[in-house]
Order: sequence, then C-alpha cells, then structure tokens
Amino acid sequence: MKVSRIFALLLAALLMLSLFAGCTGGTSTGTAATTAAGTTAATTAGTTAAAGTTAPPETPSAPEGSDPYAEGSFAGYPMVCAAGETLSLYLQTGPDYNKAYTSFDESPFHVGLEEHLGVDIDWRMAPAGTDGNQAYNLMIASGDLTEIMYVWGINNDAQDFLDDEYIYALTDLYPVYAPAYWKLINDDPDKLLSTKTDSGVLYGFAFFREDLMLGTYEGPMIRKDLLDAVGETAPVTIDDWNRVLYKFQSENVVKYPLSVWGGNALNQIFTNPFGFTFGYFVDENHKTVYGESTEGYREFLKLMNKWYTDGILDPDFATNDRPAIQTKVFADEIGATRTSKGTVTSYMKPLQELGSPAEWLPLPYPVAKAGDPVYFLQAEQPSLGIQAVITTKCHNIPLAMRVLDYGYTDEGMIYWNFGYEEGGISECVDGHWRYTEEAKNHPDGISQMIQRYTGIAGNGFCLMMVDGSKSQNEGIGWEAAETWWDGADTSRLFPPVTPTTAEGNAISNSANAISTYASEMMYKFIMGEESIDGFDTYLEELRGMGLDTVLQIKDQQVARYFAR
Repeated sequence: MKVSRIFALLLAALLMLSLFAGCTGGTSTGTAATTAAGTTAATTAGTTAAAGTTAPPETPSAPEGSDPYAEGSFAGYPMVCAAGETLSLYLQTGPDYNKAYTSFDESPFHVGLEEHLGVDIDWRMAPAGTDGNQAYNLMIASGDLTEIMYVWGINNDAQDFLDDEYIYALTDLYPVYAPAYWKLINDDPDKLLSTKTDSGVLYGFAFFREDLMLGTYEGPMIRKDLLDAVGETAPVTIDDWNRVLYKFQSENVVKYPLSVWGGNALNQIFTNPFGFTFGYFVDENHKTVYGESTEGYREFLKLMNKWYTDGILDPDFATNDRPAIQTKVFADEIGATRTSKGTVTSYMKPLQELGSPAEWLPLPYPVAKAGDPVYFLQAEQPSLGIQAVITTKCHNIPLAMRVLDYGYTDEGMIYWNFGYEEGGISECVDGHWRYTEEAKNHPDGISQMIQRYTGIAGNGFCLMMVDGSKSQNEGIGWEAAETWWDGADTSRLFPPVTPTTAEGNAISNSANAISTYASEMMYKFIMGEESIDGFDTYLEELRGMGLDTVLQIKDQQVARYFAR
C-alpha cells in the first residue's frame, strides 16, 4: 500500500503550488502558493512521527493575509471564492441518494448542498448491487483515490493511511479552515479523544450526535393493557420481569409472553442485571472483558433456558425476523419485546386501524436492584469510527476543509438535518426545527422524505440534531428513547480503539472464531441442546481458541486509547 516516494514528492510539490489557487476572481494567488510552499505544519508532522511510524505528508500551514478560506477572511457560504471548483468525494456510507432518483444530480439534498456550499461535488460510491467494501478496498489498493473519502471504520486504518501517505494529518489546520468542527471536538473531551490516533493526530471530520441519547434507539417494550389485566405495574428489576412474564402465561392473557428477533435482542434487554453485555466491554479499571466468558453470562443463560423451556420465550425467537415480529404484534400475540423507536412509532397507526386493544409501553432497561445504573444497553460511543478524510489527491485542502466544516456550523447543521425550509419538509416553530405534518403524513412515509431532502437518514459528516429525531419519532417513539436512556452509564462500552496492523493480524482469526463459536453455543444453551452444566467446558474451548491472547492485545489497545 506504500505510495512511491518519488510520486509522493511530486504530488506534494503540485499540491503546494495549487493549494490556494482559483479563489479570488478565478485567478491563482501566487503569493499564497509561494508562502504555503515555503512553510510546513511542523507540529502536525512532528506529532504524527510516533515511534516506529513514518511521518505523513506535511500539510501546508495557512498563509497570512491572502487566503479567502482562512478564519478572519472567510466570507461564508456559499463560497464565492470557490466558483468553478469541483471536489471528488467517495461515500462508503452516509448520504446516498434516495431510490426515487437515479443519480446524485437528481437528489434534492445533494443538489441543495452544493448550492449552499458554492462548490460542485463529484459524488461517487459503489454501484448498486455491488459489494461496497470490496469496491472501497480495490480503490485503496489501486491508489486511485477521490479527494475526500467518507469511510466507516477509518479509525482502524488511519495510522496506516497516514504512514502510507494516503491521507493528510489536519491537526494544525482545523482552527484556520474548520473552526466549527474544531470548537465542537474541543468542547467535548470524549469527542476529541475518540477521533485521534494513538499518537494524538487528528485527521478527519467525524459523524457525531448532538446528545449521546440519540445513540440509544432500541429497548424493551411491554403491553400496559396486559399489565393492568394481571394486576401488575411496570417491571423494574429482573425479578419483576420474571414475575410479570409468568403471570402473563398463567393468566393466559397472551400467546407469547416474550418474543424477540434473535439472540442479540435478549442481550440488549436482559444482560444488564447480570453485569455484562455480548462481545467486548471494559470494566471500571479499563480492563477488557469478553461478555460471553463471564459468570454473569452463565446466570443469564440459566434464566433464558428456563424461560424457553417453560414457554415464556417464543420458541421461534432464533428464527424470527422483523416481519415476523410485526405480524405477531399486529395479531396481539406478544406481551413484551425489544424494538426501536422508529419501529414502535410505525406500529401505532396500523394497530389503531386494526382496533387492537394493545397499549405499548416503553420500559427502562432492567437492573438487578432498583436504583442500579444501566451499564449495558443498546448504546453507541461519541464517535462510531466514521470520518471524512482528505486524501493526498486533494488539489485544494482549505476548500475541502470548508466543505466538510459546513455540517457543524449553525447553518449547515440545519441544512443537513432538515433540508430546505421553503418547499421542503421542515419548518422552524418557536426556535425549534421540526418536520412538517405534510411530510410526516406523506404516503411514502417520513423516513423516505428525510432521505430525499436531508443528509441524516443514517449518518453524515455533520452533527445529528436532537430536534430531528424528536420530530420524526414524536409521541411514543420519543418517549421510548427517553425512557431507554434513563439511568444509562456508557462508561463500560468498548472504546473506538486503533489497532495496529500487527495486532489485527495476530488476533483477527481467533476473534472471529470465538465470536462464531460463542453465538452458536448461546442458542444451544438457551434451547437446551447443550446443558448449562457444560459451561466450564465451553470456557475451556474459548481459551483454547485464543481468548486470553485476544484480551491481552485489546487491553493494550484500550490503554493506548485512554493515554491519548
């Protein structure tokens, strides 16, 4: 993956000459180019040159007094100084155009974004029906990069990409060309920590949520009408849940007291009382733990096996999918389940039209004892490892940084989250943005409208606003989100570490084998195909597959993360 040293030097020279061109009346700023070529971002380069690594290509410092993109002289959006400019941008994830259109050129969001920026963007992504990961890997291997790449999991590759001179370190340039993003990450230590390399280098523009609660969008639901029928209140502890579900069964008020979609749903609802979650997490001392190797997991399996054997848990839980759960919900066959805020919102109108008596109630994640914190729930880190990076193919770094900074400005956040106000799907009422009733009642659904007119249907190089999620899911959906977040403490989530290539090579096969084996055994334990008495043998098998080595290496990664 190494770029030829001669090619890199030629490329750097060309970049220095063209970096600030084409911004004042369409003419190049010769003084700016000369000044940039004569200076380098010494701190950025020095920081990146950690022990055992190669410094990335030096990023030019900002010239003084003549740069229209620099803070202090930047005139705002749309960028008049960028007239005639085009940037190529590859999306591995993020704002694709909606299926109602045939290209980015027809997409209201993408066309509008270019108008707001004053820049033409050559949007690229893997063709529909192809393997996006394979296309991305081929692009990286060929070296034929776009000027900007928006990539999932970039934290895993960032140091290699810097060392191999594929992307630029940007640490010193944010205050000059991306002040909105710079302020955002410096105002929140967790955001700053999660977007650096282990050597302390900042290199991209990450997708963030305005509030961490937006990363919790799934959780437990129960039918309040059935609670009333059996004389129970909403369960809080795992013992409460056990009592309520058995009452649903004994009083024959519903076919399936508990039904979920797959084993991971059981993880998201019921592991917290037992002090673990599936996969890897960190304890209070930042030591790595594999959830499926804990004593809490053993106790969890005992309860799930009992529920399965006694008919409390839907016998089809392992093969259920989303449509199957929906069918059972609409048939009033489920007493409790795990769902998302968007899904439960979508249930309300059909249930009403069916004349269903069901009153679905969101519940906090269960705990062992009332008042305990909720460490283990469906939640996400401040950074998901998705960032837009500027490659060494970029002909105008300041322009690229201003394009990427837009989604973190006051104006840009509104456009990314709500699109155009006039003729669009949103409106501002009493200082808060929301989607219009017309958009929410559109025959195609509010989700389709959001994907057509905004860039936040999934993620993007921007800040996801609370107002958008609240408006999309108002009513029971937003009530659910607030309820699930109640009592949450996400300090045990495994952090977005940066593995080295050697570490990845050392544990990838073992980690994959461990995950596959643990998943298979979970179903066998729950469904009685394997006795819980064999749990110690299962643990020995995990260790034989290299679990101790995996944990040791992950401990090293976590230690580097918290030392950033």
